[in-house]
Amino acid sequence: LFYKGRKFRVNVTSSLPGAPGGAANMQSVVIGDENQVWMISPFTGKMAIPADQAQSYQSPKDMWSFIDENAKWMGEQKLGDRVCYVLQIQKTGLPTTLWIDKERLQILQSQTQSSEGETRVVYSDFKSIQGKWEMPFRMQFFQNGNLFSTSAVKSCNINTGLSDQLFDPDQVQVQGPDLGALMKQFAPQ
Repeated sequence: LFYKGRKFRVNVTSSLPGAPGGAANMQSVVIGDENQVWMISPFTGKMAIPADQAQSYQSPKDMWSFIDENAKWMGEQKLGDRVCYVLQIQKTGLPTTLWIDKERLQILQSQTQSSEGETRVVYSDFKSIQGKWEMPFRMQFFQNGNLFSTSAVKSCNINTGLSDQLFDPDQVQVQGPDLGALMKQFAPQ
């Protein structure tokens, strides 16, 4: 997970043990800012993420950018052992509910309704970064109640002098399966 100003980059390695054609360890990269999010993978190449889905790829690092004067107070609710403020926002034109830890002011969960159903992101395993600032080291993504992805942060380094090229989707190279070999395994004999 990399940040530079409003830009971010997430490197993801998907492990699918026993998958054919070298698909066992596929890399993908998500790059974006407040205006655009891109996913680069061996299967899709460079693909723009629709605005209604882009928020789920962004970390809650700058939660205040998601909350504007049109946010609606929904009350308080306990999530696990933490008491949360519950807010509804319309940042991307879609209703999104945020559960914000009352004590630490961290987003613990977000839930968005779209034409494809409900997308929920659960942030957990918070660790201190530079004093009192905390960051979730685990994010789980659910679509219509089904877990479809888990992201885990292994380490975090602050102020390391990152190059702008690291955030350029046209400069990204990803490793993945040999698609030709993979297709041959599925082709009728």
